[in-house]
Amino acid sequence: MALIAVVAGSLAASSPANAVQRWHVLENIYWPNECLDVNPHTWFDNPGYVSLYPCHEDIQQRWYTAAPVGEIRTIGPPYGPANKCLDAWPDPTYPHGFRVSTWDCNGGAQQQWSWQTVDLPSRSILINVKFNLCLDTTTDSGSLGLYSCHANHNQQWRQRRSGT
Repeated sequence: MALIAVVAGSLAASSPANAVQRWHVLENIYWPNECLDVNPHTWFDNPGYVSLYPCHEDIQQRWYTAAPVGEIRTIGPPYGPANKCLDAWPDPTYPHGFRVSTWDCNGGAQQQWSWQTVDLPSRSILINVKFNLCLDTTTDSGSLGLYSCHANHNQQWRQRRSGT
């Protein structure tokens, strides 16, 4: 499957598989200067804890993304573990009943995300393919979960920075 990157709000095909891939830092619109972050202390675990954290654009906030549909992977070696994907599954102890974390990539629908541009061209919502729910931040704590898609700011994400 060819990777496609979200670039300045538009979708553009990436280079061939042997080319250098670009990583992206994903910032939440509702929580300015808060980015999708994997906790480095749980990065190698299943599950790895994922949350919003002040944007610093270091390795635990760098993600390889596929769009319009595909996996969202951590940056991997030599900086972190290989083969870790953003994953979702039902968990009644989490807000709205779904947990979002990293897990070993397995190609399952719970690790597939659909990007849809909303509001402004530089903003997207991320829909989990298996559950047809959006990556959502709770307004009281900034924690992550899945929730019915409504495209309000707490479900909107923008590419803050990218690099190779």
